Amino acid sequence: MLRSGAKEVVTCVIPDALSYYVADIGNEMGVPVIPFDTLSPSCVWVYMCLPKLIQSGELPFKDNDLDASVTHIPAMEGLLRRRDLPHFCLMDCKTDPDFLAALKQVERIPRSHALILNTFEDLDRPFLSCIHSYSPKTYAIGPLHLHLKAKLSSKATPSLPFSNSLWEEDHSSVKWLDAQPKGSVLYVSFGSIVVVSKEEILEFQHGLLNSKVKFLWVMRSNILKAGKSDVQFMKELAEGCKGNGYIVSWAPQKMVLAHPSIAGFLTHSGWNSTLESICEGKPMICWPKCWDQRVNSRLVNELWQIGLDMKDICDRSTIERMIKDLMEIKREELKKSTEELSKLAKLSVGEGGSSYNNLNCLIDDIKELARTKDNENIRL
Repeated sequence: MLRSGAKEVVTCVIPDALSYYVADIGNEMGVPVIPFDTLSPSCVWVYMCLPKLIQSGELPFKDNDLDASVTHIPAMEGLLRRRDLPHFCLMDCKTDPDFLAALKQVERIPRSHALILNTFEDLDRPFLSCIHSYSPKTYAIGPLHLHLKAKLSSKATPSLPFSNSLWEEDHSSVKWLDAQPKGSVLYVSFGSIVVVSKEEILEFQHGLLNSKVKFLWVMRSNILKAGKSDVQFMKELAEGCKGNGYIVSWAPQKMVLAHPSIAGFLTHSGWNSTLESICEGKPMICWPKCWDQRVNSRLVNELWQIGLDMKDICDRSTIERMIKDLMEIKREELKKSTEELSKLAKLSVGEGGSSYNNLNCLIDDIKELARTKDNENIRL
């Protein structure tokens, strides 16, 4: 496309940051590249520090103490333990393909024109400050779904319902929530990619049922590690949860989290899910598996204090205890912290807010690139 010779000039390319090779192609073609990194800024910063962790000898680990502190990531001193790093750091990272891909991803960021992140400054200020040293033009413009919500609500005519979900949403979940008391339900979802074992699902089932809390549980048809849906197993699971729980294959998550019946979210700690939960003021129980999820869960618990970290644990008694902590014992303090961040998130996308201003700066930056391209064509 970039070589096509078409009259329309490509002003810039905005790829997913995982497509790190686009920066090389863009530089070769003289087209500015502005990657959009869908990971959390804290994890992006961890990625940027991976070479330093190797040079310092922290990676690969020399023993099996996963609770040892990670000491060579600025702005995270005393915060992260080894177990809080992305999954590939827990393996033979120097040969792991995910680790090598992460290194290639961050190597390209300084070669790019700018970087887009889905966050707001009041949430990730220390990490954004560090990232700016690698990418001076870093635009924190999130939460993006709040921007979209604000744009749609400002239109004179109502917009058609939309969803960017990978799965068909079961709206019966919202009807079920309508019949539940305010603040009585725990929402359970492990996202669109994470897979789990039958044994893990059964531990969650027993923990949920033993807690006596009402729950809405998203159970994708392909969630099992075997890769194929076990219809009979899923049927028995749904039958066993009747009374206290309601199981669907997929739910309209933003609507669910905004529902007054929802009190908390048992999540895999993907960045979109984490942001959506923050925006709706719903505390979390975090059960992360990979990528940025492990970093996110630590920040949710230790830094922002808006949830509980259940990393690397899957037994029914712990699950039951965590649910009771979230829904009863620590409910008010966690709710207060999350609602404070929710207010800041909404202010950030309002007129004059940090994300509102940063989005406008990004648009102005792209317009300036377009003007520069036009001037170059005129000279030619």
